[in-house]
Amino acid sequence: MGAFFSFALAAGLSGAVSSTAITDAYVDFMMRFELGLEKPAPRRAHPSALMIAGAYVAGGFVPLGPYMLSCGSAAAAAAAYIIARAISAA
Repeated sequence: MGAFFSFALAAGLSGAVSSTAITDAYVDFMMRFELGLEKPAPRRAHPSALMIAGAYVAGGFVPLGPYMLSCGSAAAAAAAYIIARAISAA
């Protein structure tokens, strides 16, 4: 019950808060305890963006790799299909 008071919610309002009473404290409470989310660290934005971009590029090479490494499109299409099926089955 002590956690509610740190978010400026009265004990009587802890069970039901009207939609018109949404405050920063209520949003913080819902993000932390209902959704299990913490505030993101400001210094993690750039590394996270680079990680997502790297995964996007690496994921793009999986279906396109056979076409870049092969001379014939039929063989490349077969290889791309086999690779995609192997990845989706895992």
